[in-house]
Amino acid sequence: RTMMQMQVSSPAGAPPPARSNVAQVDEFYSVGSRKTEEGTESVCPSPSIARPKDTEVYAEQLEVALQQDNGQNWKQEYITLRNKVNGPTSMAPPSFFLACARLVLKHATTVDAVRIATNCLELNIDDVQMLRCVGYFLLSTGENSAVDLAVQVFDKVQDLQPCEPQSYLDGALVRFWKAHRSVLKRQNDEENNGRDVICNFEDLGSDIRKCQQLLSHVLTHQWADRFTEVEWPALILLHCVADLVKDLNDDNISNMDGLGPSSLPPEWPISDLAPFQSFADAPAPDTSTSTTQTNTQEQGLLLRCNKFDLALMVWLGWDTDKTDIDLHVKEPSGNEVYYNNRNSDIGGNLSRYFTQGYGPEVYMLKDVGDKEKAGTYHIYAKYFASHQDSLLTGATSAVLWTFEKKRCGKNRKSVEFHNIRLDMHKEKKEVGTINLVTWPCWLAKPPQKTFCAFGKEKRD
Repeated sequence: RTMMQMQVSSPAGAPPPARSNVAQVDEFYSVGSRKTEEGTESVCPSPSIARPKDTEVYAEQLEVALQQDNGQNWKQEYITLRNKVNGPTSMAPPSFFLACARLVLKHATTVDAVRIATNCLELNIDDVQMLRCVGYFLLSTGENSAVDLAVQVFDKVQDLQPCEPQSYLDGALVRFWKAHRSVLKRQNDEENNGRDVICNFEDLGSDIRKCQQLLSHVLTHQWADRFTEVEWPALILLHCVADLVKDLNDDNISNMDGLGPSSLPPEWPISDLAPFQSFADAPAPDTSTSTTQTNTQEQGLLLRCNKFDLALMVWLGWDTDKTDIDLHVKEPSGNEVYYNNRNSDIGGNLSRYFTQGYGPEVYMLKDVGDKEKAGTYHIYAKYFASHQDSLLTGATSAVLWTFEKKRCGKNRKSVEFHNIRLDMHKEKKEVGTINLVTWPCWLAKPPQKTFCAFGKEKRD
């Protein structure tokens, strides 16, 4: 509980929270405690987790309550359902809270949804998949405070599962998204009245630096065979981070508000990547100080592609180990890029497909300004097989990140996150579309996007 802290206000009609810690919520949301004159005590001193049940049953009842009478009575229905799931010596499973939180996020308020979801953290279960599910849900809300909490959740996952590269990729992705959102707000300073756009520039630099360290860790360590070639997506993301730093330096944002360029890390983490490089075929290195420094820079830069310039990238991961989810991207021509057709005529490329582990599978399209690339890209996730559906969280979550270069306005790049539940094996589900514009914006309609994750609008 001590790692989770987020300030929120009490929802209308609910008692004030007992603490500012969202993971330790008030009586209305508490999973297994009650207030007494002496304080708060556990209803069941050593509770176990109730065996998960089909979430469809109570989800349907709660959704009806959320939709009737403008949702005035949904909280009482939630309490009734929770009491049914709870037992004298057991608590509701995380799948119950996550299912309810998704519905509340869709029909009610983000604050209520976050409070319900973070009940999972009160259960004190060191289950990596459960923590990832909570972290992905927090990201799906799009709220800054929830995103900050998600960072702490993914850091906890790194501590619990340091032998899986996904633990580090998640931490890098969420920090990259945070940094991008901060820059986006700074570029939209007119809309935000020029205040609180970048609350703490040093925090921005810290997020970028930590992101570089996590990605470098993926690149410089050896992983189990089922994660073979996971370094490729990590290297792509590291280039995206370098582009972000370059954009910051080009826009002189680091010199605003009296902050110097030293607040930003370098574009490329040369020192972090130097141990990865191999010079087995090179002559014996000169041990002089100047030569050693030169070799270190050359080693670190060997992984960098100076012509890296993406028009579009789609990153699909998932939260369940030993699972096979396939990424399919249908290009404007109708050509479908997937594991049996990994390269397209317009330059689309798909990374290695994973049948175990957590992915990711990544589609990328280089930006060369071709008009043939303009049009609608349909994104599909095919839930091919799973050997480990979690008893705690239920169905597998697909995690979708999209990176797009814009042609119009100040926001030259867009980074979005979507969390989609997949519960039908062999089902190919459309999870998003992107209308890509590759020529000057005055020759085309503005880009439009639609995503089908829980019926929520996109989170930019």
